[in-house]
Amino acid sequence: MDTNSVTATTAVTGTSSGPAVYNSQKSAFGTDSFLQLLVAQLQNQDPLDPQDSTEFISQLAQLNTVEQLNNVNNNLGVLQLYQNSLNNAMAVSYIGKMVQANGHAVEVGTGGAAILEFSLSEAAADATIEIYDSTGRLVRSIEAGALGQGEHAIDWDGNDSNGVAVAPGVYTFKINAYDAGGNELDTGALVEGVVTGVEFKNGIPYLITAEHMIPLASVIKIVQAPEE
Repeated sequence: MDTNSVTATTAVTGTSSGPAVYNSQKSAFGTDSFLQLLVAQLQNQDPLDPQDSTEFISQLAQLNTVEQLNNVNNNLGVLQLYQNSLNNAMAVSYIGKMVQANGHAVEVGTGGAAILEFSLSEAAADATIEIYDSTGRLVRSIEAGALGQGEHAIDWDGNDSNGVAVAPGVYTFKINAYDAGGNELDTGALVEGVVTGVEFKNGIPYLITAEHMIPLASVIKIVQAPEE
């Protein structure tokens, strides 16, 4: 018996008679490697105690399953890239369009004023809008009073509760709306603007408007931008 061959076989399998073990940390193990290992095992098996052929068949079936799963993963990766390319192309096609999206964020520029857009599932007997800074601190509460069902836009002058202009930046707002019976209503915050550009962050396309950066996935309405 060729001792060197046995040693080589043992180094791969852990034992000259045990099953083949795939070790991804050492090398890529494919069909060719398995067949070479199989031949080495057959050449160096004990004639008085031959290896069970069913074990080889089981190993080959397991290897085939792993390779098929790898192929599936590769195909899914290709599909993901294709989907991302479609999303990117779609995002670019929005430039020049007026879009509306779900969102609870509003950006305050140097001018200070901003528009808070949202929708109500039904008419509200009373509604209040709470505005928070990036730290989660309440900076302003606006009493909107009674509002009808549908979409609304409330002007915010950019001042806090003390009448002091807030610093430029991104703020979040929450709508608290109640019907005549005091039951809280479902509300949806909306942002709107004409898309002037697209920015990609961590593979996610964002639509850039004059006041917002809107994730593509949050867009719910697209219309032709009004002519100036």
